[in-house]
Amino acid sequence: MRAVAIALAVLSSTAAQAQEPRLFHVPTAYLAPEWGGRASAGIGSQGDFWAEAATGILKVADLEITLGDEIRKDRAVVAMPTAQFRMGVAENRLAPWQPAVALGFRRSLATINGTDAAELWVAGSRRIWQFTLHIGGDLWDASAAGQVLHDRPVSDNLRPFAGLEWRPPWYPKTTLLGEWSWIPEITNTEIDMRWLGGFGVRYQAFDWLSLDLLVRFREAAKLNETTVGVRLNVAVGGETH
Repeated sequence: MRAVAIALAVLSSTAAQAQEPRLFHVPTAYLAPEWGGRASAGIGSQGDFWAEAATGILKVADLEITLGDEIRKDRAVVAMPTAQFRMGVAENRLAPWQPAVALGFRRSLATINGTDAAELWVAGSRRIWQFTLHIGGDLWDASAAGQVLHDRPVSDNLRPFAGLEWRPPWYPKTTLLGEWSWIPEITNTEIDMRWLGGFGVRYQAFDWLSLDLLVRFREAAKLNETTVGVRLNVAVGGETH
């Protein structure tokens, strides 16, 4: 009976999992609910603040507005508002075992502290047993202090990203998350691509509410610059994809 109860709990939580359009920073190929809404907000120990609002469009696209905290300039977070449009295809839509696939473009809405950024990315996501794997790549552009990334070879700005979710069957409302990606970082007048890693746990309190606890670390950062944060995710209405 205990095994049956665990299996039912896992199945009942699948819809909520499918609504998540990103891990902590890494995008997934799952779209926001059609004509519904998703919103997230979080804060970290380094004064980082992160917020997002997204809505799905006709089960093939979504639109997202974000206040991000990924990009840094001279070791300080650049709180940059961005807009993103993404199109995608759900799992198994075209063939059995076909992963979800999405293409997205994100662009800063304003110049913050002399900095602009844009990101073109493609991702694939697939659930396999208790795990969900996300793999993709992005092409970044950024400008600061008269320097721009697009003046460099494409290979300098093209980077992979990956994420992994594990939902243990004995804790069906809890998901362990890990991710790895690359982001522009500005130091003085130089713009470099540096890796950004994170891991943590997501607790699905209700179908419409989840809580994230996360640890984020950056390339060349000191131990005391590691970010520990908390984030709330809310889903309202619409159909999941």
